[in-house]
Amino acid sequence: MDIDLVFKIAATGIIVAVLNQLLIRSGREGQAIFWVAYDTMTQAANLLANDADAGNFAQTARDAAANYRRGFPTAEECFFNELMEGARYTITCGPARGIVTTVRPR
Repeated sequence: MDIDLVFKIAATGIIVAVLNQLLIRSGREGQAIFWVAYDTMTQAANLLANDADAGNFAQTARDAAANYRRGFPTAEECFFNELMEGARYTITCGPARGIVTTVRPR
């Protein structure tokens, strides 16, 4: 097995573990952190998709992204929190503080 593939797989595992902890501890920005988790898992899936030996891991990352997407706030929740679809959003508290993502309703 190619060493680059091993590092990609390890990085994906670390990302999943960190994102799960962020989602558990997110508090007030609980739904916004799902955007970050989705972005990260989508990036992992794209990275792994370019490697023929990582097909199953790429699918696992895509499945995780789909699960995180279910946690997105609804359009109504975005509206009442004055969040416009497509706008940039910066996480302001918790361990994900400073991460910038995009507002997306479920």
